[in-house]
Amino acid sequence: MTIAIIDDHKLLGQTLKLLLENNLDKTDIRVYSEANVFLKEPFTDWKPDLVIVDFFMPGMNAIEMITVVQPRLPEAKFIILTSLSDTAMIREAFRIGISGYVTKDAADIELLEAIETVMKGGKYINLSMKDKLVNNIFSDQNEEYRLSPREEEVLKKYVREIRQKKLLIKWA
Repeated sequence: MTIAIIDDHKLLGQTLKLLLENNLDKTDIRVYSEANVFLKEPFTDWKPDLVIVDFFMPGMNAIEMITVVQPRLPEAKFIILTSLSDTAMIREAFRIGISGYVTKDAADIELLEAIETVMKGGKYINLSMKDKLVNNIFSDQNEEYRLSPREEEVLKKYVREIRQKKLLIKWA
């Protein structure tokens, strides 16, 4: 099985690679710290069967990256591995064609279960997210969303860049 791991945290990417090499047979795993570097791959001699991608990365998020690369890798399966637990984003991710969604607080065994399920053609959402999705479906309350420290950092950087370009932003 060929696997691409895309996460801007190099330590996490390398740790995931070791986890998968130690638990999966016959794997060829490549780690990328940026989506743009992954997208530069020609995908002629090497095509991943599975792409595990963080949601937030410099340059583009997972949904944007998957949308761009899917036509080039029509057989590939996609798992988003992230700290993001927003139900609207999860629905959007499955709408564009991902096969699995695992939060970074999940145990390593859950990621391995996700890979097994996805590679057999199934869909996977880790247990804590399933509960959140079910509660959200049957709740009349609006979901409160809190940014992770990394998400807040990315948002602040984006706002600074826009301000530097002297664009006006209307905040709702």
